[in-house]
Amino acid sequence: MKIHDSLREFIGIADRTLNEIAALPIDFYDHASLCAYAFLHRQTEFARSVSLLINADLHSGAALTARTMLEGAMTLHWVLLGSEQHRERRAKLWRAWAWAEDKQKLEHSARFGYAVSQDQIARVEKELATFTELFKREGKLHDSWVIDEAGRKLTKWDLFEAHRKAYPAANTDAYPFYKNLSAYVHWSPGGFDVAFAKDNWEFREASDKEVKTALSLSVISLGMVLNLTTAYFELSVLAETKAFLRKMHFA
Repeated sequence: MKIHDSLREFIGIADRTLNEIAALPIDFYDHASLCAYAFLHRQTEFARSVSLLINADLHSGAALTARTMLEGAMTLHWVLLGSEQHRERRAKLWRAWAWAEDKQKLEHSARFGYAVSQDQIARVEKELATFTELFKREGKLHDSWVIDEAGRKLTKWDLFEAHRKAYPAANTDAYPFYKNLSAYVHWSPGGFDVAFAKDNWEFREASDKEVKTALSLSVISLGMVLNLTTAYFELSVLAETKAFLRKMHFA
């Protein structure tokens, strides 16, 4: 399938981009750079997974992975959107959330009777205290790091809407594609009916619709993240990426 070849080509470009970023001097406290690099790295891994799953005729798995890729692309777009001040704040939220996750893990371990180091708890609480105000809303901690400047926790729809508003001329809305795959995630009947044969108990994996959805979303998502990342780092590979996006009608 032609679009599968395009995905493989994009993966090659992503690998070269990751190598170019890895050769740059790293600043451990440059949260936005680390966020962009981490998201591109994960997108490339997932794109490779989609390709492997399709080759193995595991199309539902490929579609689910592609849905995750699209969510990640929209999240990174939100992080890097807007002014430098907004970008640094949002990337800092992403980075600082690791301490909140560590606190949750330690509390969970202690609740179930596992030994937890008091020194570790003290360090996590000290670090988290530095960022507490970022995660607070009306005196309570949010259960997410995706929080806007007004302190409101954003939904997935909010992220997609921010992307749509940023590119009004494109007249595209990717949210329906994301939403349509929610049946697979939440195990509702809609995620199964296309896979059942009508006259027996045979369970079919081969669905052209799933293949096309998985490949299309993977190419779009990886293309978005490549575009965002190479522009952010001002990399020489950007021209190659732009040319390929134009060829694929994404730019």
